[in-house]
Amino acid sequence: MAPRVFDRDGLDEIASLEQVVVHRGVDGPPQMDDPEAVVVRESQQELRQRLAAVMRISSRRIWNCHKYLLRQASAGAVSRGVQFVRLVTSRDVTQLSIVVVSHDSRSDLTRSLPAVIAAGAEVVIVDNGSTDDTPEFVRDGFPSVRLLELGENIGYGAAFNEGLRVTRAPLLLLLNPDAWPIDDGIAQLLACAQRSPGIAAIAPRLQAPDGALQQSLIGLPTRWWTGAPAVTSKPPRLRRRPRSELRRAFAVGAALLLRREALDQVGAFDPAFFMFYEEVDLCRRLQEAGWGIGMCAAARFVHVGGASTRKQWPAMYREQLRGHLRYLEKHEGIKTAEGARRYLKWALRARVLASIGETRRVYLNALRWLDSGSARLLVEFREPTSPGRTAEPGDRTSGSAC
Repeated sequence: MAPRVFDRDGLDEIASLEQVVVHRGVDGPPQMDDPEAVVVRESQQELRQRLAAVMRISSRRIWNCHKYLLRQASAGAVSRGVQFVRLVTSRDVTQLSIVVVSHDSRSDLTRSLPAVIAAGAEVVIVDNGSTDDTPEFVRDGFPSVRLLELGENIGYGAAFNEGLRVTRAPLLLLLNPDAWPIDDGIAQLLACAQRSPGIAAIAPRLQAPDGALQQSLIGLPTRWWTGAPAVTSKPPRLRRRPRSELRRAFAVGAALLLRREALDQVGAFDPAFFMFYEEVDLCRRLQEAGWGIGMCAAARFVHVGGASTRKQWPAMYREQLRGHLRYLEKHEGIKTAEGARRYLKWALRARVLASIGETRRVYLNALRWLDSGSARLLVEFREPTSPGRTAEPGDRTSGSAC
């Protein structure tokens, strides 16, 4: 099944997933347009935290109401007898869980988490052995967020699987700690999923903080990858065929909506992929099982990059190479993986000659690593590392680009 790209046609008819109203307790229960909506009461402090991100995520239909609440909260004009009531449809509570895997991610979560929790869905932070105060920061600042502390870094995919285990929603939004929705990005993703039940993995339109577009849907990698680091953080390239016609592709894991039904069928992330290629492997398995992979162009998310792996760039680049060889061994056999290792050696020799400074040293160390053993040995052995998921531009999951 070809990956699908959604547009905005018909989205204006989809009801907003969130409404905010001011309700005076003496006036009776609030009126709700959606008969399935439920009332979630929140304290003034919780309201202030959530409204901090509301200007970025609220839909145009309730914009004026949000502006009024912002003025009331910022001015402290919360009079006695006035309750702030959030009307959240049952879709928020029962259909979506958001899972964020963190590793030393306090600075990223400070920026992203308010926008994420403002969507009203269940949010689970899986902390992958942080050595900073990320768990304390989440526990003290965001009591509504469920915190799952693993105590050690078990890898990105394995950590998400733990989040999957403790949630029950049929849709799961996997987020990097340095990614967050713009406007009603989460609602748009849900709308795309509801309209296309055959699509198991849906990526939003990713962009950098400065608005530059990033790749969300990429062709599956082949043995001819030349070791270029920056793939998913690059702007989309011009193609002879539109991205919607790619027959074999993967959706970038920085922000990825997954269908639990499909994961139950093919399995979740393979924990053998400690870092990189876990979403590539999953998307290939989904497509082989008949599920679709798509991008929801109406859903926009910011993805920063460059948080956790910058300090460990040499080890992370080797992990990217290892993920490539492991992926090929798993899906195309050890002979293909060994051929790719030999091809990468020639490609990295050229990169060493064309590079200078620290970049040259990284390529040279990676070349020596590739020359240290066969593909089978390199795939089976992994030196101790403690990577998070967010990566420096140039340190992302490899695709089929050169």
